Amino acid sequence: MPEVAYTTVVHAPQTAIWDFVKVMDNWAPYVTGYQSHEVIDDSDSIWTLKGDVGVLSRVVQFRVHITEWAGPARVAFTMSGIDEQTEGEGLFVMGPVAAEGDAAAGPAPVPPRKGWWQSLRSRVILFFYRRSNPQQTERIVSQTGPAASQLAFTLRMKSGGVIGPVVDAMIEPMLAPAAEDLANKIANQVERLAAHGEASGG
Repeated sequence: MPEVAYTTVVHAPQTAIWDFVKVMDNWAPYVTGYQSHEVIDDSDSIWTLKGDVGVLSRVVQFRVHITEWAGPARVAFTMSGIDEQTEGEGLFVMGPVAAEGDAAAGPAPVPPRKGWWQSLRSRVILFFYRRSNPQQTERIVSQTGPAASQLAFTLRMKSGGVIGPVVDAMIEPMLAPAAEDLANKIANQVERLAAHGEASGG
């Protein structure tokens, strides 16, 4: 199952990140290929995404189920394709910034080395992904105050069926920029809201 993880520092209290993330309507439009979403109840929704590469080369619908609301630290969810044999999991973790050299944080994972063919294939797929999604978001750190927190996002996706391994190979290069883009958009918006709140409060 292809998996990626991305972490960014947010210059806002942890509770500010939680207040934003706990409302799905706030961040759903930031998902790559977002078209719409329909909330069914507190735990379930239907998401419609569109893309131009691999399994997302057309409009695809996913049923998203929240498996954990553990404020103000964690939000976990699962995804299952309605018309596609695709499933996945996502996890937001919010907390204090890990100290440099913190043993609890553990060493950074080392990705396995790829052969030349795998590397070439990944670069070609990523090239077309970037062309289809040119609005990749950079972190705009506002430095609103000393209350810096950490937002980590983990995403896993897996395709079923006979061609599942082929689809997974196409999805894998796209997961990292998609996860990074979503986390950066959330962090930027939380900082903007925090800055606005401080300005209006004083």
